[in-house]
Amino acid sequence: MSDNSLHTHTSRESCIDRDRDDRIADMADRQARFSGYIDRWWDDVSVRQLAGVLAVHGRTAVRLGQFLRDRRGVGGFGEPPMCIDEVIADLNDNLDRLSRHIDERWDELDSGRVKLWCRLVTVYSQNCVRLGQLMGVRRAVREEWGIEL
Repeated sequence: MSDNSLHTHTSRESCIDRDRDDRIADMADRQARFSGYIDRWWDDVSVRQLAGVLAVHGRTAVRLGQFLRDRRGVGGFGEPPMCIDEVIADLNDNLDRLSRHIDERWDELDSGRVKLWCRLVTVYSQNCVRLGQLMGVRRAVREEWGIEL
């Protein structure tokens, strides 16, 4: 192997690492913007739309957490990724808001809307599990970096 081929290989790895870090930053930014959209849309969407939006929010939060965990396993970070705290806080805030939304409107439940309300409760429970998964990722990253929990 010549020195040039080794240099090229190392440069490609650096580019991949940089691209991965850029993707993580981009995903974190999009997740934060999505949380802002949810805040603005909350009262203007139907129950079905709200359930769909919150389900996507929870799934994308977990995917970001998985990406952070996988990135850690592939070669670590230049610095600890604290965007996970913001993602967890946003998901937790939306869970609190959804819980209040369900409780406040429970008396409005009628036979024609049972399926929609069940969907909201399902999304709530799924996002609770997703929140737990994200907290596990955060714990693993912090333990690796020796950061107090």
